[in-house]
Amino acid sequence: MPIFYSPGRHGFFNSDRHAAIPEDAVRISARAHRKLLDGQKTGGKILAGSNGHPRLVLPAAPALEQLRDRALRQVRREAGRRIEAAVPIWRQINDAADMARSIDAGIEIPPAAVDRRELIDALRARSNVLEQFVAAGTAEQLAALDPSNDEHWIS
Repeated sequence: MPIFYSPGRHGFFNSDRHAAIPEDAVRISARAHRKLLDGQKTGGKILAGSNGHPRLVLPAAPALEQLRDRALRQVRREAGRRIEAAVPIWRQINDAADMARSIDAGIEIPPAAVDRRELIDALRARSNVLEQFVAAGTAEQLAALDPSNDEHWIS
């Protein structure tokens, strides 16, 4: 089954499936077709070369700033996940209300609320350390960073 690539239609055609093959289509081998499709699966783009034959264009490596933005989002998402897992939002809201009432009444803040606040503060402090690492990290360091690794979150 002959395979053709049409630069005008940006697509592949074969005579077994298509009654009409575009006039600008060029014939390619089954091996080249498979290689192009495999490359497309991994992020490459299939574009026509100057001669009309398809070629695979691999995406450029992300810029350092893009890597930092991505890593920063991952760190913040992981910090939020860990804080929420340790102290659910409903508990944080209740603790804040209890603390405010205690301060207004001039009484001791409930120790459990203080403990939970200290846990949240410790997680935020670790997140701040990771954010500083992201701000100064190289592309290789950022690519290797796994914010979900528990070692990053132990004080």
